[in-house]
Amino acid sequence: YKRKSVEDISIYFPMICIMSFLIYFTASYLAKNWILILATSLKQ
Repeated sequence: YKRKSVEDISIYFPMICIMSFLIYFTASYLAKNWILILATSLKQ
């Protein structure tokens, strides 16, 4: 029983890391796009 929980953690932990990395990457990407959009709209 204990071994199964360890296996579950080893399966889920990389998935969680990948998910959090993707969320962080998309958030930073959107933030950069918003800054560019705001900058161009302010110039006009």
